[in-house]
Amino acid sequence: MENNKSENKNLKVQMEQIAPNMSDPQAAHDFLNTTFPKGVRVLSEKGCQFFRARGIDPEFAKQQGVFSLKQRNGKECIGFVYQEGGLDHSVKTRGTDVKQFAATPAGAKQIPYNADVIGKYPYWVITEGEPDALSFIVAGIKSSSSTPNGGGPRELKWLEAYKKQLEQVETIYIATDNDTKGDELAAVLIAELGSKRCRRVNFGEYKDANELLVAKGANALVQALEDATEIPIPNVLSLNYDDFESYLVHGGMRGERLGFDPMDDVVRWRLGSFVVVTGIPGHGKSEFVDFLTLRLNRMHGWKIGVYSPENQPAEYHMSKLSSKITGRKFNMESLASGDLKAVYDDIKRNYFFVNPAISSVDAILKTCEELVLREGVQVITIDPFNTLEYKRMQGENETEYINHLLGVLTAFARKYNVLIILIAHPRKMEVLNSAAGAKRYKEPTMYDISGSSHFFNRADVGVVVYRSGKEEEDSEGNKNFVRVTIEKVRWRELGVSGQCMLRYNYNNGRYESIDAPTNIWDNSWWTEAVCEEGK
Repeated sequence: MENNKSENKNLKVQMEQIAPNMSDPQAAHDFLNTTFPKGVRVLSEKGCQFFRARGIDPEFAKQQGVFSLKQRNGKECIGFVYQEGGLDHSVKTRGTDVKQFAATPAGAKQIPYNADVIGKYPYWVITEGEPDALSFIVAGIKSSSSTPNGGGPRELKWLEAYKKQLEQVETIYIATDNDTKGDELAAVLIAELGSKRCRRVNFGEYKDANELLVAKGANALVQALEDATEIPIPNVLSLNYDDFESYLVHGGMRGERLGFDPMDDVVRWRLGSFVVVTGIPGHGKSEFVDFLTLRLNRMHGWKIGVYSPENQPAEYHMSKLSSKITGRKFNMESLASGDLKAVYDDIKRNYFFVNPAISSVDAILKTCEELVLREGVQVITIDPFNTLEYKRMQGENETEYINHLLGVLTAFARKYNVLIILIAHPRKMEVLNSAAGAKRYKEPTMYDISGSSHFFNRADVGVVVYRSGKEEEDSEGNKNFVRVTIEKVRWRELGVSGQCMLRYNYNNGRYESIDAPTNIWDNSWWTEAVCEEGK
């Protein structure tokens, strides 16, 4: 052993050396045998310890052609011989102390470790590293290889050379590491090899095949292959009975109340939804949305992200929210200095205002993503649609462009499980004249939103806000009313189409039942404590 060590000390890995005629397998074989003569390919005691610690008999490792060598910096490493067609092709080195990799000769094409087994058996096991492949071979699973370049979303050009051999393989076991890089590598392997014949090997609490071998023994690896799962067809959801049963037990799709009977009798609100609100300019769309989001915040603690170029400066928007929160007009007589600071702190905790100077949808949603992840925002309001800018794809007409943009907003709501509320103006509506001669407009519908019918089609909940004109009466004789029409509810568990007849309280900006006396002072402070009461 001492002689072998002495010989190994004189063996240096020339990592930068490029061998001639590397396209010729025999030339590569001859070069490696000149650089690493088989007579001095031995496994040092440190190398033996490396394999014993990994549950692999050093004598077995030697039979697989593994040997010890020194790097140029003098540190010892393990050399794994890559063969193809029975000829030595290249040597991949791995540090014994630090997990560092290098390959020699430079310029050699990439091939998998233990490549010659591919196609000789009806199965093939592909791992992320040489010790993992050797672990399966120790367990009697001979058709085991490892990728030439580790985990992660790697290019797989090396697989092209083995297409004919792989045609003979019925089942391919993807045995990459149980971590992010292993999952990424598994995904590209499955995409390249086809999901139909692939099976994913699960190592449970262990990182890889070698860890499982050390902890549980060779039989555990055999069992892991037997338990390997089929690869689901991409983009087909896996069904789970427990989830289905839970859906029944908990009453189907969950929707949240506002704690405001006129609205709760018609519709509930759900995270992951896309809501579109429209109405004639000046009829209170923004006021209604502020009322809606504040009630959701008070009842359920949902924090609000706001992009609203029409409510500027931010202090103006905050003043309107202040009246709704405190029940008081925003003036010096109604708000003491202590109250002003309290409502300011309240708004700052619960509302986050996106810079109105940006108009790019990508930039707005990037900011909203940060608000969701860092501040826990669950509701996002965009007011109005026509301030948004989004890159139109070549050849898109206006309807296609709007549909594409609304799809981006809907996808964001689903991905981050947030409620997105979009305010969109209708086209210019027909002018009507009342009997008293006052000018008023025909009440719009969701299909009247300027630009596209997709506002109705894409919305999960569609809302129309209409405020009565001077001396206007509804069919019940109500005056000074606000009619909120829930024109669409996608999910029947959350409500039905219907109307809510409300009054707008000009003293505090809140909405009240149509049966409430007009503009009665309501100075009750809607505190955050309501959140706990409403749950």
